[in-house]
Amino acid sequence: MTDPGVSFTNDIAKQAVCMSKVKQKKMVQSAVVRGDEVTLVGFGYFETVLAKLRTGHNPRTGERADIGEKRRSKFTVARSRPPCWAHPSCPFWPA
Repeated sequence: MTDPGVSFTNDIAKQAVCMSKVKQKKMVQSAVVRGDEVTLVGFGYFETVLAKLRTGHNPRTGERADIGEKRRSKFTVARSRPPCWAHPSCPFWPA
């Protein structure tokens, strides 16, 4: 027989984790919209970049159209370890 208190406690913990993830996502989104760089240690970082002016075309008519500059978010994956470790000249290279 399961204890109903344990189930209730786990449900509250799951809700708290879910709410914390939602809040974290909203904080990251609002920071990127403001133009700030957001770093998630060990995961990567988000930054805002300006996409260049480019020429596109309407696939239905074939007419060319200029697509203006636009701010976009960009994610870059974090490196698993410093790049110098992969080179024998690094002082931390295993002997």
